[in-house]
Amino acid sequence: CLLAVFSAFMNCTYGTNRLAYMLLIIRLSFVSPNYQNFIILTLLNQSRTPYIDAMPTSKVYSAIPYGFDGHLVAVECDMNRGLPSFSIVGLPNRAIDESRQRIRSAITNSLFSFPPHKITVNLAPAELHKTGTQLDLPIAISILSSSSQLLQSDLDNKAFIGELALSGEIRPVKGIINALETFRRNGIKQIYIPAANSPQAQLVAHDLNIYPVKTLREL
Repeated sequence: CLLAVFSAFMNCTYGTNRLAYMLLIIRLSFVSPNYQNFIILTLLNQSRTPYIDAMPTSKVYSAIPYGFDGHLVAVECDMNRGLPSFSIVGLPNRAIDESRQRIRSAITNSLFSFPPHKITVNLAPAELHKTGTQLDLPIAISILSSSSQLLQSDLDNKAFIGELALSGEIRPVKGIINALETFRRNGIKQIYIPAANSPQAQLVAHDLNIYPVKTLREL
């Protein structure tokens, strides 16, 4: 029982919960003299360390249709220790909000690991209302980068767009031409799109490097 509580304390993020675990551990240590010295020394060491271990924050670029044009969207992912959760902020519509289940299944079915942490994804600019399913792929990429399964340096100056199936397949999206023109205006030349959108993309590719992909694993 003591070791179980001690393990929970070591993985705990919030200060009030850590204090409660610490008091319980101290009380239980009096009935477990074999572990008493070890527990006390570890608690003293932990009291001088921060509660939260820093995790990398990732940023991935995408675009959404906006009127007759498109708008660049930065998908930012932050990860912290705590109770596992997955939230998307930045005025997402219902289709984007429901993408959490698609993204979770697509990541695991593509033989990646979905991190058991508190995950917050921000779609910037926050005041712009986001619609559609084309942000599935960049959200998944940002999670993989923040969990160190991909390197952020490999994502710089690149953009991603596509809807994810539960199997990890990348499905075509609407407004691909508007998205490509948006990337061009913002100086992004390397763009990963669904393979089914490739014929449309070739109409406006010109100076862009277009990479059609079929699955998240292939990408």
